Amino acid sequence: MDIVFAMSANSGDADVIFSLITDTVRKIMNDFGFGNGNVQYGAIVYGATIGTKLQLGDPSFKRIKDLRDYIQKLSKQTSDPQIDKALQEAVKVFQGPNARPSAKQVLIVLTDKQSTSSVEVIKTSARLLEDKNIRVIPVAVGGEADPDELRIITPYKGDVIKAKKEQEPWRLAREIIVKILTGMEYCVV
Repeated sequence: MDIVFAMSANSGDADVIFSLITDTVRKIMNDFGFGNGNVQYGAIVYGATIGTKLQLGDPSFKRIKDLRDYIQKLSKQTSDPQIDKALQEAVKVFQGPNARPSAKQVLIVLTDKQSTSSVEVIKTSARLLEDKNIRVIPVAVGGEADPDELRIITPYKGDVIKAKKEQEPWRLAREIIVKILTGMEYCVV
């Protein structure tokens, strides 16, 4: 399975929420590990532009602990989020040098603020993922995120997760993991 995390925090509580987001991602990585080579990760930190990008299966991370430490040190973008750019970048990551076209592909989008992108632009970018059978699990964190906007990026409206900024990372990670593991028939086998 190839899992890419797209992360953005720009709300009034961005620091607290970005910490929740990265702690949640680290917990998911800890629980899945590398799965004896069956799981690899990518990451995108976005705002109006793409800040950090980690390609799938980056060979510089030999141990899951090293990858988790890298995620913990990520910095958030300070510009308002444009989710369409994150979705377009995710397609590129899923097609990157270590991508496995036959692997199940899942994009987890974690955001705390409504995008500045138009609905039509978001729909167009979301179609790129849907056309490639990439499952998208959107996570709206805090009161400034817009779950209705996030429903646009997934064909499975039940995959949208709403989280409070006070939520414990392990609980949010568990909720995301359940979504990843259920409905896998949607993903390419």
